[in-house]
Amino acid sequence: MEDELRCPVCRRFFTKPVLMPCSHSLCVACALSCQEPAQNLFPQSMSSACSETDSGTVISDRISLLDFPEIDKLSIVSETDSGVVCNSRPSSYVGTPSVANIFLQSLQSCTYGIKCIVCERLVFLDENGALSLPTNRVLEAIVEIKCERCLIDHRPATAMCEQCEVFFCDICREQCHPSEGMYAKHNLVDPTQGDIILKYKRKNSKEHKCNEHPIESLGMFCLSCRLPVCCQCARDGRHMTHEVQLLPTICKSQKSELSQNLQALSEKAKSGTEFIQRLKKMADSVSGNCAEFERTVVAQCDALIDAIKQRKAELLENVAEEKSMKVRTLKEQVSDCTALLQRTTGLLQFCIEVLKESDATSFLQ
Repeated sequence: MEDELRCPVCRRFFTKPVLMPCSHSLCVACALSCQEPAQNLFPQSMSSACSETDSGTVISDRISLLDFPEIDKLSIVSETDSGVVCNSRPSSYVGTPSVANIFLQSLQSCTYGIKCIVCERLVFLDENGALSLPTNRVLEAIVEIKCERCLIDHRPATAMCEQCEVFFCDICREQCHPSEGMYAKHNLVDPTQGDIILKYKRKNSKEHKCNEHPIESLGMFCLSCRLPVCCQCARDGRHMTHEVQLLPTICKSQKSELSQNLQALSEKAKSGTEFIQRLKKMADSVSGNCAEFERTVVAQCDALIDAIKQRKAELLENVAEEKSMKVRTLKEQVSDCTALLQRTTGLLQFCIEVLKESDATSFLQ
């Protein structure tokens, strides 16, 4: 959840978060640093498009380049009246040049604009700029309590002064709020306790007042602008033509819708948890199957190796026997041939001696 509690601009925990019409939040200081003059965000070619044609064709084509999603023609006019303008679908303008002209004129009356760093939607504001954006009170209540005197990186608060209603870290408390002099009688409490004290004071203090009508309490909610308004704003102010409901009614409705969404999300989370458990069991099963397969492979390979070794021994033994038999046979043949050769040699010598005989009678015997 920590990522949801950090500003997308400064990447630190939210400090006085404000809610933009695109439902993303920024620190008020970051919103002020991101705001620009409206004419810097609005293409100059759009203003010339109005003078090129009255048929609405060029206007529709030019507006389609701006990519204004998720809002209809009525909400454009109504949100422009409220000083906070969201982007709108290009398809809403096809064949409606009068709406495009109203849109252009309304944007030209806007002083500042912000491009959301998350969804890149354009938000056009009045002369108050980012200060006109509503405070995200829910997010403000969730974020960890930070020191309000740190200039660069806000350190966690360690104390709160009940009289000053300011949270301090140890360093800033020693520098800005020493326990002597004019601060000697101030009471410092734990940040958590201090937060409870501030909430109690706010709860028992006057109701939230309208910025435009300080004497009026915020008791209505404008559905077009998604802002709490007072009765005077709803009756004769800039929200006069907008659809409004009682603040407690819309709050109850939104809480009911949020509860249903939370229940559905809880069911999905439960299903996701069960699916993860099944995946883990499948992983364990795969590990077990692989181990069994490895054992089978090792056993079969060992058996095959033993069979090969046994066959090797048999073949070597056969070769040895065959060799011995062949050698023995060859030796016998050599012996026979040697004896025959000796007899042949003796016969040759006898014949030579006979040829030497000169007596015919002796030779013929």
